[in-house]
Amino acid sequence: HIKQFNADDTRTFLYTELFDDLNTKQLFFGKGFLGTYFSEYFLLLQKTGETNGDSYIRFTVEVGFLQLILKGGFVFFLLYTLPMIYAAILGIFKGYNNRLIFMLSVFILNEFFLMFFENIPSYTINFFILFFLSGYIIKFVKNMEVKPKQNYTKSVFFDKDKKQLLTNNLDSILSQTP
Repeated sequence: HIKQFNADDTRTFLYTELFDDLNTKQLFFGKGFLGTYFSEYFLLLQKTGETNGDSYIRFTVEVGFLQLILKGGFVFFLLYTLPMIYAAILGIFKGYNNRLIFMLSVFILNEFFLMFFENIPSYTINFFILFFLSGYIIKFVKNMEVKPKQNYTKSVFFDKDKKQLLTNNLDSILSQTP
């Protein structure tokens, strides 16, 4: 009997099939970037003559979380998602006084949760923007924590001695102009 997906859940069987196919080591480290898994559902489709399905040895999974687990396990999943989670948490809890940072953080958190239903990671502009915004949020919040309104000449580019030297040089240059 072939499973019908009229308005039903079409993702749960992917979780079941993938986790049934992985052993303990593969759960932590994955099967590598050329890793595949066996799908009982797509084997059944091929046996019954259905032409709408994939191969029963599947190279990709339609769910971003599962794709990361298949290719690199939980280690890869954590390495891939920690910058996004860190940026979202920083932006929501420490960047709340900046509306743009807060909204970008909510967007990143939303994209992270969508990875459990869809959002297959790929080298596209969408994921570039996602990681770019994560870096932007982290940088913004960290700079905000240092000193909210910092004079440029008192920044980390000048230490105390160099600042005094620069100030003396500027004074002497300004005093020589007519």
